[in-house]
Amino acid sequence: MVFLIFFCFVSVAFGLTLLMSYEIRDQCQQLLQSLLPSGKKRIVHAMRFAENMHQAASPEKLQTHWHLQQWWILIAGFFLFASILVFAFTRPINSTRIEAKYLKETDPQVYALLNGEILSPPPDIDVHLIQDAIVEATRLEQAYLTQHSSDTSIYTTRIEDALPHSHASLDTSLVNRKWDKINPRYKQRLLMVFKIMKEQHSYELVLLEGYRSP
Repeated sequence: MVFLIFFCFVSVAFGLTLLMSYEIRDQCQQLLQSLLPSGKKRIVHAMRFAENMHQAASPEKLQTHWHLQQWWILIAGFFLFASILVFAFTRPINSTRIEAKYLKETDPQVYALLNGEILSPPPDIDVHLIQDAIVEATRLEQAYLTQHSSDTSIYTTRIEDALPHSHASLDTSLVNRKWDKINPRYKQRLLMVFKIMKEQHSYELVLLEGYRSP
């Protein structure tokens, strides 16, 4: 949109300049008249070159147009090289293999515990479920503080002052639970904790906050 506005502004300014100045109009007219013949010559030359290239591919012109046949070799080589580049830059990157190599170099102990297996993150959890859990935890904390409000000791007062802010300070708009934002080494450690808690203790863990946007 910005480029369109800028282009329209330049076009209007150029048009007003042509309307107000006779000298500029005359110079532009002379420039166009000088470019038209040269442009026609270039078009004719390009069409002639294309015709020669077409004839050079025929068996009858194999000996006489050998210098033009080199262009076909260059064109074929260019498209072959371009196809290799397109394949290299557009193929999907296997993040699991990259993480395995990184983990093997930086944390061989965890890599040995995994036996070369890279754990995959669990499916995403519904955001509303996590928000409801935060609200429920806040409600339980407030109910606990209300029931124990008769305790006037300094230690309890300090705990009560700190508890109301534990969940209230969590700004859910800044929370991002995308596993790909986490450091690969830490992610595999955390996924291993998830796996142990599920297999040995039957607890299904959920990532509440994995990445906080700056």
